[in-house]
Amino acid sequence: MSANSLENSLKFPIQLYEQKDYYRSISELLRLEFQFPQNSARQQLHLYLLKNYDAIDNFRKVEKTIAEIYSHSPSNPFTPEKRIAAKILTFSLLRQGQEKKAKELWEQLVLRQEDVDFPLASRIPGQVDPEQARSYSAILPGAGLLLSKEYGKASASFLLNGVFLLGIFQSLQNKQLGLAGLLFFFEWGWYSGGQEAAAEAANNYNQQLIETTQKQWTLTNRGR
Repeated sequence: MSANSLENSLKFPIQLYEQKDYYRSISELLRLEFQFPQNSARQQLHLYLLKNYDAIDNFRKVEKTIAEIYSHSPSNPFTPEKRIAAKILTFSLLRQGQEKKAKELWEQLVLRQEDVDFPLASRIPGQVDPEQARSYSAILPGAGLLLSKEYGKASASFLLNGVFLLGIFQSLQNKQLGLAGLLFFFEWGWYSGGQEAAAEAANNYNQQLIETTQKQWTLTNRGR
């Protein structure tokens, strides 16, 4: 069967993909793959299979389909379809948390064709130093949480520490040493826990920032 015949048949599953009807699109593409075992348009067919599998996060099928795409024209690793496939695999690896592999793939197969830097987690600006957050909360309870924009938690931490300190002061004034000791015990635990909470909040803030930045980078570069 001719390449044109397959190209015409691909219009329907491509339309399904664009309508985000991914599973029906996959079914149609697999049917055409069986129907046209030898055809020059199969690379385009596999590319849309890849796009569908990527859209539904079927990572195993993504890697298998990319192998099919790269089996076409093995002497030329930089066809438009292979460039798109390399980008999709980069995005897939990034979503799986395999940043190192994604970066290597991007630099080897994509960056030489596109001047777009990979969003390495350690280089994403705006991150909070967890140790700095811990130190701030050691100086002023709740202050470290402000770095991670945890304003409500910062206020609560500051106020509760103030309540404990006031209670300790009043107990000492009234010579209630036992109560003062008990309040100091709770205050020290809250004070120490506040420092850990500030460091944890910084780590959570950084992780969310990294995920958001890398997701935005993926969406921006997917259409390039």
